[in-house]
This record gives sequence, C-alpha cells and structure tokens, in this order.
Amino acid sequence: MVALAAIGVAVVWTVGAASRRVRDVAVTAASAVFGREVSIGIVSGDPWRGVVFENVRVAPRTGQDTAEGTFTARRLTIHFDPLRLVRDVWQHRGASASISQIVLDEPVIPVVRS
Repeated sequence: MVALAAIGVAVVWTVGAASRRVRDVAVTAASAVFGREVSIGIVSGDPWRGVVFENVRVAPRTGQDTAEGTFTARRLTIHFDPLRLVRDVWQHRGASASISQIVLDEPVIPVVRS
C-alpha cells in the first residue's frame, strides 16, 4: 500500500512538474511572438485530447491603455492531429504544424481603431 501511495505521489509530482514546464515554455514563446507580456494560470490535458491553458492574458503594448489592449481568455484549448504530431516531433520539426484546432472560451479581444 505504501508503495502504491509513493508511486501515486511520484506520478502527481512528475505531471505537476511537466505542467509547469509546459506553461513556462508557452509563456516564453508567446511573449516572444507577440512582443508582449503573456501569463497563463494553469496548464492541463495532453497532446492526444488537447492541451488546455486556463486564465490566459496578453498584456497591452508598452504605452497602450490596459483597457484597450489586454487580450484575455478563460480557457484556450489546442487540439493536435496525433499522427502528424508524432511525425513532426520525431523529425524535430516541433508541434506547431500539427495543430488542428484552437478553441477560445470567453475571450476578450481588444479592437482599437487607429
């Protein structure tokens, strides 16, 4: 029984560490792409059923009003084509080409006229 509990704790610890790592990589990559500060609350799911990012926020550009330039979404789910994902990762091409769908729940998308 103790061994099963230890294995359970190890699995939870590993999954939690992987989730934090995915979040850190996603925040760094998105911040670089958008040139803005990006924050993500919780990451869950997996590439086979969808990777879920909770409480996503993309800050406004420097000097832009917060109310006008902040993108938020309660949840952003990325679905992948599993076969293409395996092939692309195997060939060291990354996962972006295997994205089949992106779903936004409760997005707030700023629109600013210039």
